[in-house]
Amino acid sequence: MAWSTLSFNSSALKRPEKIEVLIPQDGFKGLRQKDDFNVLFVLHGLHKDRKEWLLDSQLPFLSRELPLLVVMPTCRNAFYINTENGYNYMDYITKELPALIKELFPVSTDPRKWTVMGESMGGYGSLVCGLHHPEVFGKIVSFSGAVDLIKAGQSFTDVVWEDLAGNENKARVRGYDLFSLADRLLEVQPIWMCCGRDDTLLDMNRRFYEKVKDRWKVCYSEGEGGHDFLYWNPKLKEVLPWILGREEAEA
Repeated sequence: MAWSTLSFNSSALKRPEKIEVLIPQDGFKGLRQKDDFNVLFVLHGLHKDRKEWLLDSQLPFLSRELPLLVVMPTCRNAFYINTENGYNYMDYITKELPALIKELFPVSTDPRKWTVMGESMGGYGSLVCGLHHPEVFGKIVSFSGAVDLIKAGQSFTDVVWEDLAGNENKARVRGYDLFSLADRLLEVQPIWMCCGRDDTLLDMNRRFYEKVKDRWKVCYSEGEGGHDFLYWNPKLKEVLPWILGREEAEA
């Protein structure tokens, strides 16, 4: 597995940006595929950046022998939406970056081989970006996601709600409130969700799963743990084979 930092000018965000990329590399045991790689977009949590999963998680170790290209962008507490104050993060994640990755790397163009995954704010981001753009991401993974944007966004004193989504009505109309969005979508791509029983976001995850479980294909699980990588790392080991299509998800 090779690790690269890419710097470029983002047209969606109108400023220079950087992403981290973990690249499959010949020579590792079991890795023979040379093109048509699976792609995993990994979204960080609130007050973090693109290096969170590199520094805090076991992802670099667990993915080192997999035919999986891992992309890690930065979102700056914007919840991965096109914000009211003009930062088009959803366009960045679902349009600009996929086009860039397809241009630079030998990856699959099949959405079924593209997954978006995140934790906390990034878990919400994976759901909102994935559900709005199934033509890009064929699978969605949310670790302890802040799935109730209205409740989560208004609970942080350093996230300005008006700059983020404008108001509650705008959030619902634009499909940024996942509970309202769920009422509009009858069928979606496979989703894998988990949350620790000691996590403050457990209630919103339970409510979202109860809302969609009878209509969507969702694997949902809970376990002992809180809002940290002590809980997420073992779940990461479980979900990687599912991302690669090597086994069915089990709750």
